[in-house]
This record gives sequence, structure tokens and C-alpha cells, in this order.
Amino acid sequence: MSLFSGCRSALAPGELPVTVEGFHVAHQEVGESLDDWSDRALTLSTTAFRDMPYTYRQWRSFFRVCLTRRSASM
Repeated sequence: MSLFSGCRSALAPGELPVTVEGFHVAHQEVGESLDDWSDRALTLSTTAFRDMPYTYRQWRSFFRVCLTRRSASM
């Protein structure tokens, strides 16, 4: 059994995809403003990394927004 599957079995069914996995696949939706997307990313990181310091969650959400940002011309 891998470490990841061990963690998955320790959590309630459906909890992991909503938090960590959900954060890692989140992206800016078509038509979503950058402000709305950054707010949503911070909210998702707060849920996904709830045991981590706030500055870590800010860093993760900033990095996620930068990786998945849509250009204004799209």
C-alpha cells in the first residue's frame, strides 16, 4: 500500500478530493475575473491546508493562481 492510499483510507470518503486534490486541479474558469479566481484559490487553500500557517496557504494559492491564470485576451 502506498503512502497516499494509506492517507486516503484514513480520511472520510470524499474528503480528500474536496480538499488537497481539489486544490491541485483548480483553475481559473472562463469569464472568471482574476480577483475572483485569487479569492477562490485562497479559500480552497484554506480548506486544503487547514493545519498549515496562513503564510503557507497564501503562498500556495498565489502559486496556483500564477500557474493557471488565463490571459485577459482569452
